Amino acid sequence: MASKRADLVAGWQRSFGCLPPKGIGQQLLSLGIVYHEQCRRHGGLKPATRKRLEALATGKPSPISTSTGQKAGSKKLMPGARLVRDWRGDSHIVSVMEKGFLYDGQTYGSLSEIARTITGARWSGPRFFGIAT
Repeated sequence: MASKRADLVAGWQRSFGCLPPKGIGQQLLSLGIVYHEQCRRHGGLKPATRKRLEALATGKPSPISTSTGQKAGSKKLMPGARLVRDWRGDSHIVSVMEKGFLYDGQTYGSLSEIARTITGARWSGPRFFGIAT
């Protein structure tokens, strides 16, 4: 009788066509197999999601998507979009308005003004919030 781990390794090989990485635990083996089967049956990640995850994994900046799906760095931010930036242990949330940006109860004309308020230094607002292209 084969062990549970041997069964999981065999399942991994069937799913991925290779041996699992060394040191991977049984729970992760199981989750990987199940996720692969789910992708096979229902489709995998959307291309935009895959691109965003790859950017996060490699540490490269990636445009943030707004609530409408438009890339934040392209053309213009849509009203209702929210930008979040962690700075020195605090989260800063900016809401995009029809005219300007709402931050900490005040309306600002540009993201650069908000970045300067947060940091005390001159920053490119789009770069500070990670939406510069």
